[in-house]
Amino acid sequence: MNIILKMSTACNGTCVYCSAYKEKPQHLSLQVAGRALGLAAEYLAADRREHVHIILHGGEPLLRSRRYYEAFNRLIDERLGSLRPRLSVAMQSNLTLLTEPKAHSIRPILTRPIGTSYDIYPDVREIRGKRSLDEAWYRAMGVARSTGLETGLVYVVHSQTVRDTEKVWTFFRNHPLVRSVRFNPLYEEGLGKCGEAQRLGITAEQWGDFLIRGWRMFERDGFRAAFAPFTELLNAHVMRRPDQMSCSHKGECFDTFIGVDPDGAIYNCGRWSDTQEFSFGTVFDSGREDLLRSPARLGLSRRGKLLAEGDCADCQWWTYCHGGCPNDAYLEHGTVEARTKWCEGYLAFFEECLRPLGEPVPREEVA
Repeated sequence: MNIILKMSTACNGTCVYCSAYKEKPQHLSLQVAGRALGLAAEYLAADRREHVHIILHGGEPLLRSRRYYEAFNRLIDERLGSLRPRLSVAMQSNLTLLTEPKAHSIRPILTRPIGTSYDIYPDVREIRGKRSLDEAWYRAMGVARSTGLETGLVYVVHSQTVRDTEKVWTFFRNHPLVRSVRFNPLYEEGLGKCGEAQRLGITAEQWGDFLIRGWRMFERDGFRAAFAPFTELLNAHVMRRPDQMSCSHKGECFDTFIGVDPDGAIYNCGRWSDTQEFSFGTVFDSGREDLLRSPARLGLSRRGKLLAEGDCADCQWWTYCHGGCPNDAYLEHGTVEARTKWCEGYLAFFEECLRPLGEPVPREEVA
């Protein structure tokens, strides 16, 4: 089980496409955090084989103080006790607020890398204050390295990226501080669906073009770069492991993710938290069994069968995609019972880049 904790909906960033933007930011109290950790303990106690992976998310989680994280660490011990070894914790952050004292306060909590966001285009991402994003990010990456915190990079693909795919790929492939990158298409939520962000939005065709051009760079590199989704697609097709795809493509997020807002509301994930739809309940009135019976969760669970027998019935690439992220489908169609707009881009990529390497993994092999 993956639990995404929205530590704060506030942020020091000024990303023009911010999906999590809120006019009145909230912060996750230790009371709500304790309830969420209690849920994690329920999942762990229900199955001795279960592991729970928590992602500290935002907004910007590093807006929280050292004292808060020291108390949060004690809270994990209090709520999980002997179950803690089966808990892993990561963070998603722009990293710019990382200092040595704060690094030392979060290091006992984190067992997995910090996924840090960055963009090479200054008109797309910046931070508030006197420092530029570059200055603050490079300083923080140095702090992370000196204090033993691992990092990975999350990069939002927008129209400028598609235009300069080879430039972006080469920049990160040769960067001395970057070991891994996950490329995600810009999605239209929050600030991402209005104003200045509209010039950055991409079509399914452009996403497919980015994937195809990125794959050619991946090939020339001998498939060595730790760049997702390319590594996942390679494993899915060549290694016959479509179960290694991301949450957006496995068709089981309703069973493997929940997201907790600062006010305690529970959603399927952080993206549904941004959208404020399909709430499963709250940490104050819902335990593990309540979440399993949640009407919103059950509605999401029916999506795979409806698509497999409907819009995606004849798709040979179903095991690699499952119709895409249900949140993407909802943002475009107002319902989860549809495939996403990205399908056409993926299909173009599958046929041009994966088909020459062999036939897709059939549905019956992963049923």
